[in-house]
Amino acid sequence: MKEEDLPYPEYKQELKPLVWLPVERDTYCSQENIDYVIDYFYEHYTDLLEKMVEDENEERRSYLSGDGYYYFEFYLRDFLPDYVPETHLGLVDLVYELSRRYRKTYGLPELEPRFPVFAPTINGPYPVLARVEDDGLLEKQFGGKFKREDIQEIIDDLYKNPAFQFECYALAESMRKNLHLQDGFDIRQMIADKLAADYTHLPVYGNTSKYKYANYVNKICNRLRRVLYKTMSGEKE
Repeated sequence: MKEEDLPYPEYKQELKPLVWLPVERDTYCSQENIDYVIDYFYEHYTDLLEKMVEDENEERRSYLSGDGYYYFEFYLRDFLPDYVPETHLGLVDLVYELSRRYRKTYGLPELEPRFPVFAPTINGPYPVLARVEDDGLLEKQFGGKFKREDIQEIIDDLYKNPAFQFECYALAESMRKNLHLQDGFDIRQMIADKLAADYTHLPVYGNTSKYKYANYVNKICNRLRRVLYKTMSGEKE
């Protein structure tokens, strides 16, 4: 089989130079910043760049197929800390532009967003959050100290804060564009701070709210993703 007959570019031995594209939105991560980051990784860390785009194919593979973009933020903080976008939405836009360039270079179709936008503008108006069913397993896991109602209450309380709404918008953007990113440092810290302030009865581990409540934060973020998915898609669970 000839190289050009291979079905997907991830089987190729060398990554092609990525084509340049104008960004679709430069409010949270500039064209200049995106150009520099992508060019830097291509020149100095091609293996990491290949790892980042490993989930790209005709429809972009599922979350479990590989690390993909999941660790991109860590790579960026390690190698180019001065070029980390100030917001998670900026990171989402950076990764999205990397995906667009890769797909254009290898002749893959551009992917349409999975859902409508979470809100018409970054300033809202924001939608009422959908409700999701809970099977009670989380409550059992924590011995009844952390109830299913607690998660919904935490999300509802935080959602009153415009800063949290902004982070929900960013998380929703990564979901609707099917980018397999982490939840975002800021949204996780907001949740951890809420737990530290109002849920002091919970058994914790570590010395700071970031680590003390990590297990709870993971569960709340998983629930939040379900909530955002249902809110955007309108689908029943």
